[in-house]
Amino acid sequence: MFAANTALGTLHLAAVGTNSGVVHLVDVFTSQIYRDFSVQPSIVKCLEWGGVYSLVTAGYNLSLSASQVVRNDVFITDIRTGLARRIRPEADESPITLIRVSYYHCYLALAFSTRTSGNLGT
Repeated sequence: MFAANTALGTLHLAAVGTNSGVVHLVDVFTSQIYRDFSVQPSIVKCLEWGGVYSLVTAGYNLSLSASQVVRNDVFITDIRTGLARRIRPEADESPITLIRVSYYHCYLALAFSTRTSGNLGT
């Protein structure tokens, strides 16, 4: 949850990611959807506030092959304009399982799955 100053006052917003790559900003006091953003072409697996007006999201699509590598999508979105930018180049790698933005919003930490067997969808 994050409080964002607007012309209407202060909104207390929570960000919720979906299976279709959409992020909903929800006012936690009224339960109303404040804004929707179509952020990425994959499931939103990780979501983190990156400052007052930015969200960092990560996800991947499961591969149809038996390979353990995926193409991760990592985006930063400005909630004022809706502009989403990819912040990592696409590469075949292990799935991202966790993202964390530093306290002063200067650094982004990514954690990758190191599973050698099993289902990536769990």
